[in-house]
Amino acid sequence: MARICVAGVGAVGAMLAARLHAAGHTVSLLARGERLAQLRRDGLRADLAGLCVVARLSAGEQPDFGIQDIVFVATKAQGLAALLPTLGPLIGPRTLVAPLVNGIPWWYFQGAGGPFDGEPVLAVDPTGALPRRHPGRMSRASHTPTPRRSPRSP
Repeated sequence: MARICVAGVGAVGAMLAARLHAAGHTVSLLARGERLAQLRRDGLRADLAGLCVVARLSAGEQPDFGIQDIVFVATKAQGLAALLPTLGPLIGPRTLVAPLVNGIPWWYFQGAGGPFDGEPVLAVDPTGALPRRHPGRMSRASHTPTPRRSPRSP
C-alpha cells in the first residue's frame, strides 16, 4: 500500500485521511497547534457513512515521516506560503503532490489573459513567495471540447 501524508487536517484533510486509512494505506498527518494536540490525544475521528472511525495515525508538526508516495496538501490558500517550504523532506523523485486547496490560488491570473495576466493574488501571497518556492510552473488548464459529428453529418 501507498505511504501517504495529509498536510492540513481540517474537514477535507481529516475525511481524506480517514478514508485512506480505512482502505489500508499508511497515512501520516501534518498538523499544528490545538489540532495536533487533539490528534495525539484522541486520534483521528471521522464518520464514514454512519460508521465512526477512530484511527491512531502518526501526526506531527515537522515532516519527519520519510519520503511519501503521495502528499495531499489540504489547506486554505492563505496557508500555502508557510506550509510549502516544510514539505521538502516528504518529497522524493516519484512523489505525487496533490493540492486540495480551499480558496483562490496564488496563480489564478497566470496565463489568464486580460489586465491582470501574470499578477499574483496578493491576499493569498502578499510577499510573492509562492512562485519562488514552488518547484514547477503553475498554469491555468483549460479544455475546449472538439465538436463531434453525428453519424448523420456529412
